[in-house]
Amino acid sequence: MIKKLIKATVIGASMFAMVGAASAAPVNINIYGASAQYNFWNDAADDFLGDQGCTSIQQAAGNDANSTKGHGITRGTCGSDTWYIRYSSKASFDGIRAMQCIDPDGDTTCTNKCERKMADETTTNWSTKVVTSLACKDINVGASDVEASAIAGMHSHGNLKGHLGGGWVDREMDASTIYDTGLANYRPIVVPFAFFKNNSVPYTSLTKMMAAHIFSGNIWDWSDFDPSVASQEVTVCLRHAGSGTHATLNAVVMANAAPLMTEEGDGFITPTAWFNDGSSDMMNCINGNSGAIGYADADATAAANVTRMSYQGVTAAKSNIVNGQYPFWSAQWLYVDSIVNNSPIDKLAKWAGVAANMPAGRAPFWAAKSEMKVSKTNSFTFPVRN
Repeated sequence: MIKKLIKATVIGASMFAMVGAASAAPVNINIYGASAQYNFWNDAADDFLGDQGCTSIQQAAGNDANSTKGHGITRGTCGSDTWYIRYSSKASFDGIRAMQCIDPDGDTTCTNKCERKMADETTTNWSTKVVTSLACKDINVGASDVEASAIAGMHSHGNLKGHLGGGWVDREMDASTIYDTGLANYRPIVVPFAFFKNNSVPYTSLTKMMAAHIFSGNIWDWSDFDPSVASQEVTVCLRHAGSGTHATLNAVVMANAAPLMTEEGDGFITPTAWFNDGSSDMMNCINGNSGAIGYADADATAAANVTRMSYQGVTAAKSNIVNGQYPFWSAQWLYVDSIVNNSPIDKLAKWAGVAANMPAGRAPFWAAKSEMKVSKTNSFTFPVRN
């Protein structure tokens, strides 16, 4: 309710300004949350604006040098308006919290709890396509890989960046701060996940039972699955609670099988385990530890010593997902205050759900709503034929 009142005030002020000025107010679509959506919109936003008849379309992305990695922006001239589509990678839980105007995780620079740090269009170097700084922006689309209730109640305890340190973090996903009451949602695309292994691991595929044993901390050595395999310690790489990937693992793979590990282990009481803040941290964990296994977006760029695995003998290819063979996926939830037909956000969400609009770089793995032959009402339900 607070967010809706704040937005009503902002919209009213914008309309008042338009009465006294010749130029139209800019259109802002600010998508914040799940890490997977950053790469998707970095591929798709310019195509979307082009299909709306926009011209002078430009894109920019952040980089490590400016501490803006994971923040992107696309702009275009659409009639008399300038449209800005911003997309930032964090984790699913904070996209939901931003839509509820609840304190962000970590950086509290933005005094308005409805805002998060995103690309600053006024300082972006459009000629070199680089985001050079961030500014507080009101979030109007909260991206999550799962519904809020799938995250609520989960917790994790460990270093922010696993074996690379970063300081101890206690992530407690309390139901009072992770909820979607009063919000509407779109589910236009399907996000595929996969298991990844360090190349030292002597397996190419996981079964549900193997995954349950590994991510519950129930095995210590890869030879436990096959005595003929050379002994090698298992290192478990996990995302912190609040990650949609982590919540999907819990719902789809672990449900009714075994509880997920919740605290880093050092190999004495439990198998060695590391929690990681983002997808790139997860890859660092798998890449840097012999015998390591973890999970990420299926199309994640594998590091030098990392290989994508199949699950239940099936690969994470889109063809296997849309036809109901591969189970480790989730529909991405785009949370909004309300659905307004033909609004900029409505156009963008419905455009993304059409198979023909899937960016070529995502198409081998990602699926659009229109091409799915199976669906599920939430993360814990079994997919059924459409």
